[in-house]
Amino acid sequence: MNFIRNIINRKRHYLLYSILFFVLFSSVFAQKVTATVDVRSVTINDVISFTISAEGISSNPSVDIAPLLKDFSVVSGPSQQSNMQFVNGKMTSSRKISWTLIANREGVIKIPSLPVKVGRKTYKTNELTIKVSKSQVSDDPDDLFILSEIDKNSVVIGEQVTVGYKLYTRVNVTISEITFPEYIGFWTEELYTPRQIDFRDTQIKGERYKVATLYKVALFPTKIGQISLPSMVINGNVEVKSNKRRRSVWDDPFFNSLDPFFNSRSTKLKVIRTEEDVIEVRPYESKAPSGYTNAVGQFVIRGIIDQNEIKANEAVTFRVELEGTGNLPILKIPDIEFPADLEVFPPTTEIERDPFRDEITGKISIEYILIPRKPGTYMLPRIKFPFYNPSTRNWESTETQAIRLTVHPGEQTISTGPGFTKEEIVLLGKDIRYFRSEIPMWETSDAVTFNWKYFGIYIIIFGLYFLPGMVVNVQKQKTGSAQSRISKSALRHAIKSLKNPGEDVFEHSASSVYLYLKERFDLTSVNLDPLAVEKQFTSKIDHKTLLSLLEILKVCDAGRYAPGAIQRADTLLDETVNVLKEIDGQI
Repeated sequence: MNFIRNIINRKRHYLLYSILFFVLFSSVFAQKVTATVDVRSVTINDVISFTISAEGISSNPSVDIAPLLKDFSVVSGPSQQSNMQFVNGKMTSSRKISWTLIANREGVIKIPSLPVKVGRKTYKTNELTIKVSKSQVSDDPDDLFILSEIDKNSVVIGEQVTVGYKLYTRVNVTISEITFPEYIGFWTEELYTPRQIDFRDTQIKGERYKVATLYKVALFPTKIGQISLPSMVINGNVEVKSNKRRRSVWDDPFFNSLDPFFNSRSTKLKVIRTEEDVIEVRPYESKAPSGYTNAVGQFVIRGIIDQNEIKANEAVTFRVELEGTGNLPILKIPDIEFPADLEVFPPTTEIERDPFRDEITGKISIEYILIPRKPGTYMLPRIKFPFYNPSTRNWESTETQAIRLTVHPGEQTISTGPGFTKEEIVLLGKDIRYFRSEIPMWETSDAVTFNWKYFGIYIIIFGLYFLPGMVVNVQKQKTGSAQSRISKSALRHAIKSLKNPGEDVFEHSASSVYLYLKERFDLTSVNLDPLAVEKQFTSKIDHKTLLSLLEILKVCDAGRYAPGAIQRADTLLDETVNVLKEIDGQI
């Protein structure tokens, strides 16, 4: 037996050594890295499966695909797959990394050689060439597409461009991802983003479609020239019918009418995008006027003061309101030169926008707090606000009216020159004390005095501190005494109730027992049954007494449904009273 065991152990060792040898041999002499694609010719909206395969390696490869991202966008991935098999006594291992890509432009695109790092070694993949052509209508009969709607393609710098994106479909589609464009060269203000995509019915050239608005944005160009709008890209799963290779009994029109139960369907990954657009941004036709702050649109400015007559050192509110339609979010009010004797505090700004209009419309309110330090008449200056009106292609302006502010002498005057007034000295603290005209009442330092005023204050403080606790204790005592009275009178109520049983002795006895238990033990609910009573009162009532109580309750339940229990109706009331007295005596 030992001889046989030694032979088996040797064979196991030989097998393990052989496997280890094949693994090392394959990893050293059969390492190979290649790149492949599933198709070499696609349209602009087709996806490409790009795979990097590494053979004869024992660890996952690391790939940098940054060189791809200039001409391709990643739809999904990376996904990894590993495989190991024995062929003719040789073990082969391979690992694959795959991405789903979509081309960003038309033409012949070259996928460059990519570095693949495996452990401490770096390999290079082979180059690939992809031909990307324009999407043909015949490829897909416009069952699913997305359109970008632009209100204008030629504007001046700062003029609003409204862009909306709508999805049209005639098939069932589930959107998995939306890639929003990056608007380089524009100031953006979001107008509409739905919480959930809602479709409505529409028609295009007599064909019925479902349409949904995906996004709407206001763009304000910040530079002159040709600015491109990138595409919005949508990844979705489209429901398609599966191609049937052979006919079967299920090809009958009857079963096809019962779709989707008998007519098989599947989903297909679909990537759609908008066409790239170009916005032409023109310079102004003429030189901007003095004081221009890049305002484009139509505006009205107003100056409002809350009161025209005040006293010196009193505050007045001056508010500037700019209302209109245009590039409100990036506007700036011209600087205001206030009179020298007006102290001006930093303003607060508030922007109100109309959410129901695509054109940015609203009001900018700037509020100043002014304090005149001297009496007199002050003139708040006019505020002139120039802007470019794209509707008339002319420079226009709006301005406020000059506002007169009359300041009367106040009861207190704060000097702005050197020196201090008596009032200022009082405000500074106790640095200077004036002479007393009366003789003070001096007290000796060791004299003991009693101040009734402070004593009364202390009494009130202590009373307020302890009063809530006293009130709570009184309420608890009242509640406890009331509950105690109910608990002590529970037996009396139960006996009184059992003396008048009514027509159904069993029902009345059970309800009297349950009511007694609730009142005597202060239970929160009267919804009891024999099982609940046994569970709650096992540790509160003597075991023998508890068994008697449970027997009575079971007899009551049986008496309501089993005619055989009626014979105990005559003695049931007396038994119930005796058991309740026993329970009450044990508490």
